[in-house]
Amino acid sequence: MMRIYPSIMKLTGTAVILVMLLWTSPARSQARIVSLDEAIRTAVEQNPRLRANASETEAATHLKRTAVDIPKLQAMWMSGQYNSLNKDNNLTITQNLPFPTVFTSQSRLGELRVESSRFREAASRNELIYQVKLVYQALQFLMAREKLLRSQDSLFAELVRTTTLQLATGEGTLLQKTSAETRYNEIKNQMVQNLADQLTFRAQLRVLMNTPDEVSFPTGDFQPMTTSLVDDVGQVSDNPMLAYQQSLSSVAQQEKRVEANRVLPDLTLGYFNQSLIGFQTQPDGTDRLFSADDRFTGFMVGLAIPVWFVSPAARVKAAGARSESARYQAESMEKQLQGEWRQAVQQFEKNNSSLSYYTRSALPNAQLLLRQSTAAFRAGDIGQADFRLNVQQALSIQETYLQTVFDYNKSILMLEFLAGTYSKN
Repeated sequence: MMRIYPSIMKLTGTAVILVMLLWTSPARSQARIVSLDEAIRTAVEQNPRLRANASETEAATHLKRTAVDIPKLQAMWMSGQYNSLNKDNNLTITQNLPFPTVFTSQSRLGELRVESSRFREAASRNELIYQVKLVYQALQFLMAREKLLRSQDSLFAELVRTTTLQLATGEGTLLQKTSAETRYNEIKNQMVQNLADQLTFRAQLRVLMNTPDEVSFPTGDFQPMTTSLVDDVGQVSDNPMLAYQQSLSSVAQQEKRVEANRVLPDLTLGYFNQSLIGFQTQPDGTDRLFSADDRFTGFMVGLAIPVWFVSPAARVKAAGARSESARYQAESMEKQLQGEWRQAVQQFEKNNSSLSYYTRSALPNAQLLLRQSTAAFRAGDIGQADFRLNVQQALSIQETYLQTVFDYNKSILMLEFLAGTYSKN
């Protein structure tokens, strides 16, 4: 090989070395092949962000039980001469309680916070699965492009050999040989870049899956996806991020109700048990001597009424302002998602139109042009310039088709993401 066209080895030596290093690296050869479903399942189970959201949901569930938070029971023992010279004793038990509506409003607030946390968890799940699928599509696209680049490499390697022999025999020109080598070198460089991109996306996949192992998706035909989504902006109503933002509005409204209920009087319930040693006049008018074993009991009921309303009123107003802010943010997010949905539909329609063109017309013609040009060149019916021009045109169409499929699939993933499809898996 070096004796026939040494200039190629001189020009492309670095590129060839890089290709071989990337192609035969341990990261590539030892990568664990995982299916898309397995990658999604692993990411959902091990991704730190999703785990953190699940822990927050668990914490909100536990905190819900604190809605009925009864203050500590107070018990006081008193002994001494508080009634007479005799040494009496008194046991008093009191319990302070917020107004009952505080408990009901706090219980509802706990439920709303749990629901909000679950919506947030669903939103994180929706985004995580969307990212995994994007990486999957990117890797499938890059592997399909690698296959195409390999076919180009073979074609132009043959062209370089032909132009080198033609130059040696006086049938070709240096310009023809240099032109073929330039295109051949460009393909080598594209292969290096393509393999580097694959390593980058595989690293992203490892992060999403939270695994130390090198992973990759199985190779296969890179095909357009299918979707059942329709052009209905109402689809965004199922987006979990919108539901989460709306739940924050509900939480803020309930927080305002809790603060309003806390302004109501607190209740105090009490019970006492004491001795009154000495003579005591009974209801019938007679006197009786009571000892320490004779007990006198009773109950107490009281109200704790706030006399300073500035602070409670300020807290209620602050909660109301937060409620208004959350409501406006929810409305803003809904309009934003609706706008993104319309843009995604337009992008899908554009990519779908382009895909139809390449599938029905351009791609079949490119494959035919490539076969006929290769056969004609080998038979000597066309020259190197015409062959190179035809091959570049055909390969350009094939590469643009792969990019179109990639863009088309990404537009479907975006529609599914905006519709909250992945939060339900």
